[in-house]
Amino acid sequence: MPGSGLKSSNIIDVARTTGASEFHASARILADSGMNFVPEAMDEDLKVVTVDGDEVKKMADLLKQYQPAT
Repeated sequence: MPGSGLKSSNIIDVARTTGASEFHASARILADSGMNFVPEAMDEDLKVVTVDGDEVKKMADLLKQYQPAT
């Protein structure tokens, strides 16, 4: 199962090259943590890793439209 670095910009190329029909992608992005209180002494940019739902949808839509050569 191909994975690591898969994005909507390259998933069809990977599908063509590998012939795979299943893929693993984290589609992760950094988002604001949503914390209401951040002590100034922390001096951090508080972010959380989450899934980019739009990117997952793009990849799924591209794969639904993809017709592998037979």
